[in-house]
Amino acid sequence: MRADEAVKNLDLGTWETLAVEVEPYLLDAGRKGAKHILAQIVQADEGLFDQVDPIVVKYASERSAELVGMRQLADGRLVKNPNAEWAISDSTRDMLKGSVKSAFEDGLTKEQLASRIMASEGFNEDRALNIARTELSMANSYGNKQAIKETGLEVEKSWLVSNDPTVCEDCQDNADAGWIPMDENYPSGDDSYPAHPSCQCDEIFREVGGKE
Repeated sequence: MRADEAVKNLDLGTWETLAVEVEPYLLDAGRKGAKHILAQIVQADEGLFDQVDPIVVKYASERSAELVGMRQLADGRLVKNPNAEWAISDSTRDMLKGSVKSAFEDGLTKEQLASRIMASEGFNEDRALNIARTELSMANSYGNKQAIKETGLEVEKSWLVSNDPTVCEDCQDNADAGWIPMDENYPSGDDSYPAHPSCQCDEIFREVGGKE
């Protein structure tokens, strides 16, 4: 299809610069998650945080690159990553297919098509906020899990739904499951929050036999 080929060839290469801008925010969220858990479970052992931090740094670096369809080499250079998960560029192209298809059907000029693309869902403020919330939540969750691994303690987890009255059925089912082992998935199939884009849920943890 002409639309598929056109969307595939859209130049989103300038988005590569976002990796550098996003990385410090993911790193901060991951570190906060790790520190919070260590304080909660083992009363803030700085030595343990020093062990967790390089892992969180690596996550922030790799995820910020993957988010824009890239991967980072050992020397810091970014190269194309054909296997990037949840890359903004890929999902944006999917969102734009309808706009490009209708542009061909309507006989729009390149300028008119560009205007339609910029006004589409793929580039609006709500989507940007949705992506930001989801990525920061994922980084925070990752920091939690890595910190718990480093403690060497037997820990269990419990899902906390957000205060949003429209909380989804999957998240509510996760909360209803109560306390489960760290290595077990929740009913939704997720091992941690977020369960979906813009999910605002959280988790609490406790040492087995202890109190949260």
